[in-house]
Amino acid sequence: VNEPPKYHTILVSLIVLATLVRVALPIIAPEHYALWITSSQLIWTVAFALFCWSFIPMLIQKRIDGHFG
Repeated sequence: VNEPPKYHTILVSLIVLATLVRVALPIIAPEHYALWITSSQLIWTVAFALFCWSFIPMLIQKRIDGHFG
C-alpha cells in the first residue's frame, strides 16, 4: 500500500551486516570472538533502534481512514 522510507534499506543492510559479523568473522578469526560478538550486538542494536524510531510514530498516530485499530 505504502512504500517504506528509503532509509529502511540501510536498516536491513545493517541487520545483514550484524549477521555476517556474528557468523563469518568468528570462523575467520576466532581469537577475536568477543570483539565480533560485541560488534554484532552493537550493529544490531543501532539498526533496531533506528527501525523503532521510524515505525513507532506510525503505530501510535490515528489512522488516516478514521477506522479503529
